[in-house]
Amino acid sequence: MRTSLYNEGMINEAVFEAVEKISNVRGAVDGVGNDDQSIGNADMLNLVPTDENGRAFGRTPEHILNIVYLTTDRATSGGFYPNGLNGSLRQSAQTA
Repeated sequence: MRTSLYNEGMINEAVFEAVEKISNVRGAVDGVGNDDQSIGNADMLNLVPTDENGRAFGRTPEHILNIVYLTTDRATSGGFYPNGLNGSLRQSAQTA
């Protein structure tokens, strides 16, 4: 996905700006620090977001739910799923 977005950005620079905004929102609500990285720009490709030691970042399922619910609060619905999810894993983490 990141490669496809990068290729689109090479055609239309607005793609880089949109992906950066999405990355900023994910980083603001996931609750796991400043680990979200964009795909880069026309001069630099960032395919695999890593820390300074080359380790890829990870998120718990609860932190992923913070992203899809678009909140830093513990929640069971919101954002892309206004009615919540079904199943046993429905609650996001308290990150604020």
